[in-house]
Amino acid sequence: MPATCAGLALRGALSVLLALSCATAVAQSSATGSHGSRRVQDIARIVGGIINFTQWPGPPRKVRLCIATPAVYADLLVRDIEVSTPLASVQYLAAQDTRLDSDCDAVYIEQTGEAGRADLFRRLAGRPVLSITGSGDGCVMGSLFCISNTGAQATFSVNLDAIARSGLHINPKVLLLVHKQPDQ
Repeated sequence: MPATCAGLALRGALSVLLALSCATAVAQSSATGSHGSRRVQDIARIVGGIINFTQWPGPPRKVRLCIATPAVYADLLVRDIEVSTPLASVQYLAAQDTRLDSDCDAVYIEQTGEAGRADLFRRLAGRPVLSITGSGDGCVMGSLFCISNTGAQATFSVNLDAIARSGLHINPKVLLLVHKQPDQ
């Protein structure tokens, strides 16, 4: 009987060591890949926060989020946003798809070309659609919010003129968090 107990103890110790080794390997791989996933989490937190602090005309409702394709991090972004933001639906649509104009409360644009973004922002101008781009230059083109994905952490800027024309009410607390440009 003692030999059996020793065998079980040895197997148990090996199981614990194997579990610890796996946990260490996962932690190390997470540490090396965490910069990218942390960046997506930062962006998701920004996008979700902006959505949560936006009020659309009419009675409160769950937001219809649309992702203008192509978008590399869209699935991770949506997964992370849904943790804190109640969404009615998520659609993946090409930037030229006119359903972005009418079937979406919020549009996230990541890798659409300059001409496609310009056309989309022209179509959304003056509509109560929250547009958020994953590029810093989107605000110049007409997006309401622009996420800058360079530097130590993701930051965002805002296009106050586009917000005023959209008919959306953005909580002023969001505007206090806007990334200040070095020359301002």
